[in-house]
Amino acid sequence: MEKRFLYLTPDGFDNLELLCDFEGVVGIRFSSINEQERSSDDPSFLLAKNFLDAYFAARPLPFCPFFLKGITPFQKKVYEEAQRIPFGKLCTYGELSHRIESRIGSGFVSPRAVGQALKRNPILLWIPCHRIIPADGSLGGFAGGVKNKEALLRFEKEYAGGCGHEN
Repeated sequence: MEKRFLYLTPDGFDNLELLCDFEGVVGIRFSSINEQERSSDDPSFLLAKNFLDAYFAARPLPFCPFFLKGITPFQKKVYEEAQRIPFGKLCTYGELSHRIESRIGSGFVSPRAVGQALKRNPILLWIPCHRIIPADGSLGGFAGGVKNKEALLRFEKEYAGGCGHEN
């Protein structure tokens, strides 16, 4: 059974809804809900809260396990490669597709297929799909909305210099 928790983000971002089950964090998404944060002693929520507190304070990120459910092997490769993009850095869909091609060792990986996989990213921020942009430099789509993508990129650019993040 999934439990839902609300994480209140700093100004400039929509709040985050965390979905946890008996294994841990299974979903993170932006939410327009603006109510009091529901305090909880749920271990999965506390781990996720510590991760998000560190992220929004631009401190090194603590380990926080998450569990990807119902994804394809291709999506898993895309998400793993996206996690290698450092805090404050950008990557294009084409660059990411070439990185995946190099890792799997053969075949063409379509930037459009990469975009479709990222569109289904269940765990925003952990899998930093906001750092991936079209080749023309525009922001493109983002499941959390363009306003949140702009705010995340601006935030990361401002704090990337010495925050110690290692993705």
